[in-house]
Amino acid sequence: NTIAVIPTDISNKFFAGISRYIEDKAHSFGYNVLFASSDESAEKLDAIMNTMMAYSIDGVIVAPCKDSYEVISKIVESNVPVVLLDRDLAQMSESEVGKVLLNDREAGYMASNSFLDKGLTRVEMISYNLGISSLAERENGYKKAMSDRGLDMNIRVHYTSYGPDAINDVTDIVTDAVKRGVEAFFLPTYSLSSLVLSVMREQGLKTPKDLAIVGFDESDIYNLYDNTVTHIVQPLRELAERSVDVLHSMIEKTGGERTFILNPEIILGGSTEDIVRK
Repeated sequence: NTIAVIPTDISNKFFAGISRYIEDKAHSFGYNVLFASSDESAEKLDAIMNTMMAYSIDGVIVAPCKDSYEVISKIVESNVPVVLLDRDLAQMSESEVGKVLLNDREAGYMASNSFLDKGLTRVEMISYNLGISSLAERENGYKKAMSDRGLDMNIRVHYTSYGPDAINDVTDIVTDAVKRGVEAFFLPTYSLSSLVLSVMREQGLKTPKDLAIVGFDESDIYNLYDNTVTHIVQPLRELAERSVDVLHSMIEKTGGERTFILNPEIILGGSTEDIVRK
């Protein structure tokens, strides 16, 4: 009666929140839960899974990281049920794993259109170079929104690493963007949203006057700046509870749907309203 839950970083605000809901839902089915973080490393994920398997776990909920296909395939081949959470592995079918995901392309499309509907055209994106499906799909949504408005020439995605060095990259990106007259940034994670807002405060920049912003995930930080921040919200509770429901049905072999794509929501704030340029 034990399951493993392996996000990439349990200290990350998104995964911390979702893990709490997973634990509560799993308890309702009588499961104990073992948590561990892969730190975006397939090698570490493999070591964690080897340890978890020694505990005779009944199933796994995992957020795949880059190059983790072989690691997760090994678990599936051991007949341990696996549910992919938040991130997809396109090579794996519903017959192999469960999948509980956000409609990330729609999230990127929705976020970008919140700028474009205001008449902004110089809209760019900052993302992590993690090689994961969720960020790739948010990027695809941004590109589609721009392309639909005939703004292909303005599409630009800046990449940074996930870690302490990101602050230096983000500082350079924001500084250069302001010089080039960029009007807005779509920021597809909470950590990137926080970094950009911090850099803007350090540089004395205001949103939306200097840069319009759409962030990601819920946080009190969006209400602490001079202007509230428009952001995309993921249904954390539903993502968590669906993932446990799917894993439970796989463990019990009761059948049923194994793939769920949940819809994002946009919470409007001052960072995309009443936009006034110098």
